[in-house]
Amino acid sequence: MQALCRQIGLSSIDEIVALIALYRPGPMEWIPDYVRGKKEPEHRRVPAQAPRGSLHETYGVMVYQEQVMEAAKIIAGYTLGGADMLRRAMGKKDADAMAKERAKFVEGAAKVNKIDARTANSIFEHPQQICRLRLQQIPLGRLRRPQLPDRLPQGQLPDAVHGGDADL
Repeated sequence: MQALCRQIGLSSIDEIVALIALYRPGPMEWIPDYVRGKKEPEHRRVPAQAPRGSLHETYGVMVYQEQVMEAAKIIAGYTLGGADMLRRAMGKKDADAMAKERAKFVEGAAKVNKIDARTANSIFEHPQQICRLRLQQIPLGRLRRPQLPDRLPQGQLPDAVHGGDADL
C-alpha cells in the first residue's frame, strides 16, 4: 500500500479513501486504471454519457456504488428507486436480479440516449464486475461532515448553551 501511495503521488484525502476502497481482492485490478487516469487524463475510459462529475474525482474508475447508481440514472434513465434496486442486486451478488437489471439497462440506454445494445452491454459490464467483486459504498468520511469534539472542558461551553450562567 505504501508503494502504491508513492507511485500515485497522493494529493488529496479523497485519493487515499479511493485507494483504500480499491485495495482489496477484486477491485485491485482497477488500480492501474486509476493510476493511469490520474497521470494521463487522456486515457480515462469514461463512456460518453457517463456522469463526468463523479467519475472525474476517481479518474474515470467507478470506485463507489453511488457512482454506478448515478451512471444508471444518466445513461439508462433509471429512477432513484430503480438505481437503488441495481445497487441492492450488486451488493447481494444476485445473478438473476443482475440479469433483469442488464435487460432494463440496455432497454433504457436505447430509449433515453439512443445507445445500441452492444455498447450498452459493454457499459453494463462494469456493474456486472462490481456484482462479482462487491464494490464499497462511499465511506462516511467522504460526506464532508464537520468533526465535532466529543467533549469540551467544563469552562469551554458557549454562553448560548448554558444561558450565560458561568457557574455550571
